[in-house]
Amino acid sequence: MTGLSLVLDDDAATRQDLQRRLNAAGWRVRSSKRTNFGIELARRQRPNLVFLDVALPSYAPEAIAASLHIHFGPRLPIVAMGAIPQPELVERIGAFGFLAKPFQPDRVDQLLARAAELAENRRGPLRRSDEAMARMEDLRKRRNC
Repeated sequence: MTGLSLVLDDDAATRQDLQRRLNAAGWRVRSSKRTNFGIELARRQRPNLVFLDVALPSYAPEAIAASLHIHFGPRLPIVAMGAIPQPELVERIGAFGFLAKPFQPDRVDQLLARAAELAENRRGPLRRSDEAMARMEDLRKRRNC
């Protein structure tokens, strides 16, 4: 199964490269360089997969992922992207994988195959997730310390 993917990255070349690769694999793509617009786009379009740059300005990746999980459930497949692998961040945001920049085509293909499998296995109506709400509250508490 393929579906709609969302690419959140402030670099136009990255968004274009991923869009080309995703389209070639049968995915429809929406992308945004602005996080708030990307999240609003996600709410309207209901993505099956999200590629999230972990170095976006203005928003912490934990907050972006928590917002997506609140709206789409904790099983929304998210791929974290960045120049330096950050396994602890991948775990913290609930991503299923990491895509190092610059991209290796075979790694993109591996992640897309896994994302299609995860997206196929998502069940049930979209609803607010108690787990995601708890994660968001924990992040708020940490920032206020």
